[in-house]
Amino acid sequence: MFKDFHDKYKCIFIHVPKVAGSSIERVIYQTDKWLVGHVKASDYTKFDKDKFDSYFSFGFVRNPYDRVVSAYHYLKNDSPDPCDIKWGRLHINNLTFEEFILSLQDEEFKEEILSKNHFSFQYKYLCDKNMNILVNFIGKFEKLDNDFKKILNILRRKDSLVHINKS
Repeated sequence: MFKDFHDKYKCIFIHVPKVAGSSIERVIYQTDKWLVGHVKASDYTKFDKDKFDSYFSFGFVRNPYDRVVSAYHYLKNDSPDPCDIKWGRLHINNLTFEEFILSLQDEEFKEEILSKNHFSFQYKYLCDKNMNILVNFIGKFEKLDNDFKKILNILRRKDSLVHINKS
């Protein structure tokens, strides 16, 4: 679960899907590789709470409507991941965005959609089951540049954010 880059940079970035995570991860961990994926803060604490607590941990959240729009388009058209492409074809490929939203009234469809990490509630990545925030800092996508600068200051870094994987 913990990787060598966590130890090197003394921080843990919780990558909430469709909230600029790929861009943030690449700057923070100085790589262009896919690293950890969408691991929840609670999973880190279950694995090694002391280590998690000793590192600076952070994540970002996004306006839920904008995130749903982004996830819908990403899974329908833009994902390079074969599993995402297959999932998109199976669940949303034949639906316009309006049809997709209206289909969420069907409980079975809604349950299937919410089981996909791109649509899962954001708090599930950053909080424990009792809704206690587990990370040290939560930034907002809508204030990404400003909040990311705060993180860089905390980490005593002089990098800048490069936006990739926009949807």
